[in-house]
Amino acid sequence: MLTLNRSETTLALDYSNLNTSIQETFTAIDRFECFAVDEILLMREQQLYLKAGYKSFEEYCQHELSA
Repeated sequence: MLTLNRSETTLALDYSNLNTSIQETFTAIDRFECFAVDEILLMREQQLYLKAGYKSFEEYCQHELSA
């Protein structure tokens, strides 16, 4: 019968929890990315950036979305 010592068990659990958290984070990023893209397309298609005084969608993106 194979048994793991305490430090090996802790490492395995820490990896599993951390890996699961990483996967869940990337899934959330994917969902939010799709949402953000939809909103950006809506901003462009309806030219809502004009209401804020921007002359073009490109100008809006440079001022509001560049980080």
